[in-house]
Amino acid sequence: MFSTRIIGYIGLSIIIVSYACIFIAILNAPWFSWTSNALSDLGVHEGSALIFNGGLIASGILLTIFAFLIFRFWINIVEKIGGVLIFLSGIALIGIGVFTEEIGDVHMFFAIMFFVLISFSLMVLGFGFILNKRDKKLGYGGIICGLFNIFIWAFPWGSIGIVGVAIPEFLSSLSGVLWIAMFSHKVIRLNNTFRKRSD
Repeated sequence: MFSTRIIGYIGLSIIIVSYACIFIAILNAPWFSWTSNALSDLGVHEGSALIFNGGLIASGILLTIFAFLIFRFWINIVEKIGGVLIFLSGIALIGIGVFTEEIGDVHMFFAIMFFVLISFSLMVLGFGFILNKRDKKLGYGGIICGLFNIFIWAFPWGSIGIVGVAIPEFLSSLSGVLWIAMFSHKVIRLNNTFRKRSD
């Protein structure tokens, strides 16, 4: 019988792969500034590009698998919609790594789509969890993380001297990672709690 622990392990692997690659890329980019660069700048410079883009692509693939299992395993229609949105955000993340900053508008399209989709997927999944009485803490956590993500991009960073988007990008990704970490820990620890409901 399928174990929801698999979803949890994939969720944790997304976090490990993505952040390990980001920080290794930064360590190989002495020019990088959190206040004046974008994280995507790491994807177009020798020394950081391979690990950064490779990490995005690998993380995106893992995210699509994570989303597919959510869609396949849970019967609640709202949760399934959240799974579709996460799947599309995974595709967008792959697109960011494949179509680097040098390509221009295509890269920007995938970047915007990723941050928009991850925000709404968290809120939809959160609502689905509450609706299905699956786990109210994770439900409200998803909604809060999604709203926080929107707040991050609405905040006037330039007013405090931050001209690059690396910090909002990083904080935005953290909102998604926080929920995935909470969820992954929960399903690994309490496997049967999240089994597909047929009633």
